[in-house]
Amino acid sequence: MYVGRAIICAGLLLSLLLPGACSSQEPDPLPRQLRLAVDAGAETFDFAAHTTVPWDRMYVFGPYTSRDRVEQVLGFAWRGYQQTSIEGFDGVCLVVFVRDGSVVHWYEQPRHIELGLLANDTGYTPAEARFRIEREGRITLEPP
Repeated sequence: MYVGRAIICAGLLLSLLLPGACSSQEPDPLPRQLRLAVDAGAETFDFAAHTTVPWDRMYVFGPYTSRDRVEQVLGFAWRGYQQTSIEGFDGVCLVVFVRDGSVVHWYEQPRHIELGLLANDTGYTPAEARFRIEREGRITLEPP
């Protein structure tokens, strides 16, 4: 009994001393699910089947996309843009999920799986968000 309490106390103390050490925010599962699909030899990847929040449109933005451009495509101001590294970094593509005029989820996809060919001004509905996985040279997702 004493050992159990000591472990709990140590865990609480550690969480207070090390911010983020016991964070309740888990890493986004989408990049991992995409990587697992690629590694398993899947021919397609369906974003609608791998998201846990409801959304109306999915947008992909390539490296160096400015805030103005993202907001122009989305059709509204997005304060969360400042948390991304997309404008000044070429190592990721930004994937944004929108519902009822607001961002409900976003993540940055490392470019070892290239999503840049999916970038457009109209985005994709859940029914349209299923893409081919191409493995010629570099792994890319392409519209069907």
